[in-house]
Amino acid sequence: MPRVYVYALVDVPIALDLTGVMNEALALIPAAAGWLVVGVLREQAPTTTAESLRAQDRIVRALATRATGVLPMRFGTCFENETALQNRMARFTAESLRTALARVRGCEQMTLRLF
Repeated sequence: MPRVYVYALVDVPIALDLTGVMNEALALIPAAAGWLVVGVLREQAPTTTAESLRAQDRIVRALATRATGVLPMRFGTCFENETALQNRMARFTAESLRTALARVRGCEQMTLRLF
């Protein structure tokens, strides 16, 4: 059963000449205050491996060069279908998403892990 894998919410419609973690085509789905970058998977979400995490990072970095505001989703964020995704997105108001996108516009994300 196909699943919708969500990569990020972007603030502007962008060209998607990229492929996803599972080599799936990427597409834009309109959201309340931007566009969701998604891929449709024919199988379950990818397993957490160094390779799949690097692929996710590569995709999000590429999105950041195309959009002015990017809210990346957590690795492996999947929904049964587009309706389930839209139902989850309905929890957020357009204003809260606009505010979040404005906050990250022109910024870069950094993650620091201490072991």
